[in-house]
Amino acid sequence: MKVMDVEVNEKQQGVISLINVDKERLDIRISDLKPDSLEGKGERVVIGDELQGKFIPNLSGRRMIMWQDDGVFYEIIFYPKLTQREISKTQLLKMAESFKQGGIE
Repeated sequence: MKVMDVEVNEKQQGVISLINVDKERLDIRISDLKPDSLEGKGERVVIGDELQGKFIPNLSGRRMIMWQDDGVFYEIIFYPKLTQREISKTQLLKMAESFKQGGIE
């Protein structure tokens, strides 16, 4: 696990990178900065009962879900190594929902 804290134009961004034995990576980004990926592309999803987010099934090989809550932007990004063994949309939604269920509040 790798944890980074980055400051860009007086805005904070934290990134947690998790890598499994197959060298697949999952990044969790929490930031004051609106991600470029939030514009345009993706399918609108509901996270939990109320939060609106976006699911992008393939952005340059990455699968991601992103949302905003109380002025903070969240992204969960999955990077497959070589195969397209996928993490499902449902799995990403469950991860996002866990942030409100005692995970990161």
